[in-house]
Amino acid sequence: MIQKFADLKLVKYEKYGVIRLEPLGKELGKSLLDRHNLVEEFLELISVKKALLETTEKLEHAIDDEVYLGLKNLINFFKDNPDILEKYKKYK
Repeated sequence: MIQKFADLKLVKYEKYGVIRLEPLGKELGKSLLDRHNLVEEFLELISVKKALLETTEKLEHAIDDEVYLGLKNLINFFKDNPDILEKYKKYK
């Protein structure tokens, strides 16, 4: 598998040695972490507590870019409008 990642220019490695992320690998990793964190933040926003990690893992792989962008915009809207977020929290 590491060889496949190396072929894709995601990692650099020596057999039985250190594995280092290439710039493209770092970029991809950051993108995947951002996606995970955004889905988790959304689920927390809607008060999902039970199996939060498992639900996050399932959703982050199931949503497409359009849904991701919609979630991101919604979360940013609430961050930019804390008064509306407080009103929403009353419905929980």
